[in-house]
Amino acid sequence: MKIFPIVLALTGIASAEVTIVPHPDVDCQPGKTIVWTAAIQSAFDRIIGPKAALRFVKIEPPNPVVLKMRTFVWKEDEILPKDGWFAVTGKASDELAADATARWRRIAGPGQPAFAVTHEPNPGYAASFIGIKRDFAFARAFSTSRDKRMEWGSEKQPVKFFGARRDAAADYSDFVKVLAYRPGEHLKALQFSAVHGDDKMILYTPKEGQSMLEAMTWVRAWRGQQTSESIPGSHGWDDPSIHDRDELRAPEMLLQRDEDMVNLFAGDLHFKGVAGTARISQATSTMKLAVDATGVRFQATVAIQDPFVPAKPAPFPRKFWFDQPFFLFLWRDGAVWPYAAVWFGDTEGLVKL
Repeated sequence: MKIFPIVLALTGIASAEVTIVPHPDVDCQPGKTIVWTAAIQSAFDRIIGPKAALRFVKIEPPNPVVLKMRTFVWKEDEILPKDGWFAVTGKASDELAADATARWRRIAGPGQPAFAVTHEPNPGYAASFIGIKRDFAFARAFSTSRDKRMEWGSEKQPVKFFGARRDAAADYSDFVKVLAYRPGEHLKALQFSAVHGDDKMILYTPKEGQSMLEAMTWVRAWRGQQTSESIPGSHGWDDPSIHDRDELRAPEMLLQRDEDMVNLFAGDLHFKGVAGTARISQATSTMKLAVDATGVRFQATVAIQDPFVPAKPAPFPRKFWFDQPFFLFLWRDGAVWPYAAVWFGDTEGLVKL
C-alpha cells in the first residue's frame, strides 16, 4: 500500500475534563463537557472536502466521522463570525506560516503564538492555516453574583453567575429573547444579543440528553419561528422577551482545550487521479471561551498540512532471517575475489545456546 501522511494540527491548552469533537452529531449527557467549532470543519474542507485541491473518492475502511464531515452542509461565510476569521492555503513554507501569523495577530492581537510548518517542506506539500476570534459585549451588562454562588447540577457545585431579577429583568427585554420555555419539562432557551453586530449567544437546557446536532436543529427552528401569537411585553408565560419578575442566572464560563483526534480519522484516503492513498497522521484542535456579565470572548486556530504529492511505492515488508544454510564473504571494495568465504551448511560454527 502506498501511503503519505496528512497532518491536522491546532495548538492550545489541554484539559482532561473537556472533549472537542470534529462533528456535532454526538450524544450530550450529564457528566460530559463537549465542544465543537466550525474551525475544524473549515480545515477538513480544505484538506478533504469541497475546498480541497484534489477530489476525495473514499476512505478504507469506511470511517463514519469522515463521512459525516464530508456530508456536512454549511455556508462558511455565513456561519463564521464576520470580520473575525481568516484562512490561507498554499505551498507549505515558512513564508506561508509567517503570512498566517501576521493575519492572525491582526485579528487576535500581537501576543498570539506564531503558526509554523511542522514538517520538512517539499514541492508537493500544501498547508492551510485558519484562525477564528470573536469578542463581543452584551447589549447590556448584567449584574454579577459577587460573593453569592449558584448551586449547579445534581452535585450542587457552587459556581459564580451573572444575571438579572425582579424589576431589573425588564431592562433586558430588548436584548434577551425567550426562544423556548416549558417549565413542566425543565426546558428553556434564551438568546442574548451583542451590543454591535449580529452575534448572539444562546443558552439552552433540554428536557433530557440529546445530540449536539439535534440541539442545534431545535434552536435553529426556534430562531426561525414566527411569534405573532405571542405579544412582547404581555408578561405572560409565552412572552418572547424577558420581563420584570423574571429571574435570570447564568454561570460564568472559562474553558480552554487542546484535543488530539487522530484516532477519529483512521483510514486510507483515496483521491481521484492520485496513484496512492493518504492517511491523517495528526489531528488536534483547540478553543478558548470566556463568558461573564459583560460578554463573550472566543477563539480557535487550526493549522493543516497535506503532502499531496505523487505517492512513492510503499516499501515491501521483508524478512532477512538467515535461519537456513548461507554464505559469508569477506570482500574488499574493488577486489575481484573475496579474501574469505564460508558456507554454513549446518550449525557447525554457529554459537549455540
